[in-house]
Amino acid sequence: MSNKSVISVITAALVLAGCVFQVNSAPLEHSRQQLNLDSASLNALKANTGAGELVIMGVPGLDRIEVEADIYTRTDIPAILTLERDGKHAKLEARFEEHAYKGNSPYIDLLVKVPAELALDINDGSGAIRIGSVDADISVNDGSGELEIRGGRNIDISDGSGDLLVEGSKGKINITDGSGDIKVHKTGADVTVTDGSGSMVLTDIGGLVTLSDGSGNIEVHNTQGLTVLSAGSGGIKYDSINGPVNLR
Repeated sequence: MSNKSVISVITAALVLAGCVFQVNSAPLEHSRQQLNLDSASLNALKANTGAGELVIMGVPGLDRIEVEADIYTRTDIPAILTLERDGKHAKLEARFEEHAYKGNSPYIDLLVKVPAELALDINDGSGAIRIGSVDADISVNDGSGELEIRGGRNIDISDGSGDLLVEGSKGKINITDGSGDIKVHKTGADVTVTDGSGSMVLTDIGGLVTLSDGSGNIEVHNTQGLTVLSAGSGGIKYDSINGPVNLR
């Protein structure tokens, strides 16, 4: 094959690849939906959310759950978006069917307002999660993305990847984390962290701190006790520990 023929074949392949790329990368269409549910007699919100940002705000005195959803998808990929009562719980679904998407993947950004005393049980796929001003127990199972919780009582977190911040909680905190930096500040009770990788900084903890760490630096300041069950790699710094210190 001549050099000119080879160049022609390569050029045609590049053009074809470019056309396929453009077709698969069609822009997502945006729509907005709002959902409301009377919260009378409800004690928790259970949310199953996929890709997209999730913001949950507790509002004192609010008598309903309000959801504002910004949906980014295509006409051939319908969104699943529901808010329903299930006994004493509210159930929020915001996701898409399991599918091997080509090009731009659809996602849903959510702003959720709840009564401040409503407990939360969150199962999230990917995207940042921000929870604020909730005065109740919070459970989060998160795949990936940043996670911030400001407030809350007892908090239980299972996190795949992404930085994590917990601040101002009143109850016990239990964190199981794959990767990403962890910061815990100004809490009222014991904190237990099992971490794969990433740095940890814990300050002003109103109870005992128990840590198991794979890799990353650890800093602990002003707690009622410190136990490090394991520390794979990285330095450990601590001060103002008002109780026993046990470094294994």
